[in-house]
Amino acid sequence: MTYPVDLSPHFGRFILDFVSGPEGLLARVAKTGITRTYTLEIAAWRAELNEQLKRVADVERVQLYLMGGNAASLWLDASAQRSSRDNDYLTTATEAEVDALMGRLAEQFEDLPEPLLRPRRISAESKMKLPLASYLISVPAIIVGNRETLEAKVEFHLENELPPGEDVTGRPFAIGQPLTTSCATRSVACPAPNDPLSRSRCCSYDQAMSGVPADLPPGSAVEFTNPDEDASSEAFRAFIDELLAGPEPELESVDAAEALRALRVDGQA
Repeated sequence: MTYPVDLSPHFGRFILDFVSGPEGLLARVAKTGITRTYTLEIAAWRAELNEQLKRVADVERVQLYLMGGNAASLWLDASAQRSSRDNDYLTTATEAEVDALMGRLAEQFEDLPEPLLRPRRISAESKMKLPLASYLISVPAIIVGNRETLEAKVEFHLENELPPGEDVTGRPFAIGQPLTTSCATRSVACPAPNDPLSRSRCCSYDQAMSGVPADLPPGSAVEFTNPDEDASSEAFRAFIDELLAGPEPELESVDAAEALRALRVDGQA
């Protein structure tokens, strides 16, 4: 594949404006104050992938609820948003149906050179079996100058039933365009309309992006999706080492690597 890839013959296949007008992304760098073009562009691509998945899900008759950080961001002003590492979805679809959905997505971009926009299933071999289907999707780097492609992660949490949800309109910080997405607003176990925003299979939170667990409602339970995972300090330091060995930690701070090293020292202490 020759880089940079000329996307102009394919502009009609994309939904959001930044693909055909990358100057808009550069303008968002100045507007948001985010200095790392990677953080901005990968967030924009995750928004594009969400719009693409909404389109193919309608064709395949698959119901998806966006969940997690990128769903919570839709309730927040751009200045309060934080980029999540992946797009997380709740669905009652089977693994086979999700595979067909991702195959349909790949068909939309079959004229692009591989591996662009070709979802690749992340192997779950030697891992604890979970009701989860995870994919990596390579997208072209438009404004990030030190790499040719970016990797976006998409995860589908396979459920027997979906929690309450609603269509939410927000402006993701990376693009500034209003987008409307079906989002999970509460877990199945917390059906009351005044309950805090929560993520299915996890504890509830006081506010959308606080990261501080609230007291669980009476009768609630916490489900450990991977109780065998090593949570020792040695495993924590190994995880930090793995992050530092990559091209650049996916954090918004320009001092991300230094912060991770300090975190590793604290973990060792």
